[in-house]
Amino acid sequence: MKPAEKKPENVFCLIDRQSGKAVGGALFDSAAHARSAHRRGMFQDTGIYGVVEYRVTYELIDPDVAE
Repeated sequence: MKPAEKKPENVFCLIDRQSGKAVGGALFDSAAHARSAHRRGMFQDTGIYGVVEYRVTYELIDPDVAE
């Protein structure tokens, strides 16, 4: 049984280039959306922040989870 909504195949994440750690706490559907995530343009600085791309795969773990 598949969910009705289409799941993204690739997602984008902001990283701090110096530490390599993720920043911003969210995944985005494009690099442009990731860069524009901060209202003051903080993530536009490509020298400090990078954008990485992940391919998302889904694996059914339990077809009937009891709540």
